[in-house]
Amino acid sequence: MKKYNYTFYLFIIYLCLVIWILLFKMSSLNDFHHLDVHRTINLIPFWVHIETGINRSDIIKNFIIFVPLGIYMMMLNGKFFKAVLYSVAISVGIEILQFLFGIGITDINDVITNTAGAFAGIAFFSFLSLFFRRKEKLNHMFQIISSIFTFIFLVLIFVLFYFNR
Repeated sequence: MKKYNYTFYLFIIYLCLVIWILLFKMSSLNDFHHLDVHRTINLIPFWVHIETGINRSDIIKNFIIFVPLGIYMMMLNGKFFKAVLYSVAISVGIEILQFLFGIGITDINDVITNTAGAFAGIAFFSFLSLFFRRKEKLNHMFQIISSIFTFIFLVLIFVLFYFNR
């Protein structure tokens, strides 16, 4: 059995948070009844609905939330092509789950922006690796940073739920 490292556990926490944010819209187990139960799918890239228009904040949020995915893929795998491939697979997987659960709109634009965010994380990690002689030091630096952000995010979630009971 392969021994998993600290980065893997941080990645699992990150992935659970992303799924909770994107699929379940940050709902508690008691609040699932208000989620949409219709299935809508858009497979036309960059198509904009006339009535709703383009939601730039969703595009920016999707991009930003997937930047850490690219960094984690590089930390765990280290291979550029595999990191991109896994990032696309995770993004497509989340959109498929969104369709299967009937939550929100399954949109190819989300896959594109999610993948672009992950690619930005991969490129950022690759760029920084040029300045580090040993990959372990870069991984350790990102472990510390991601630990801090994970802790802060989990505390914020706890506060959110505590004060909104």
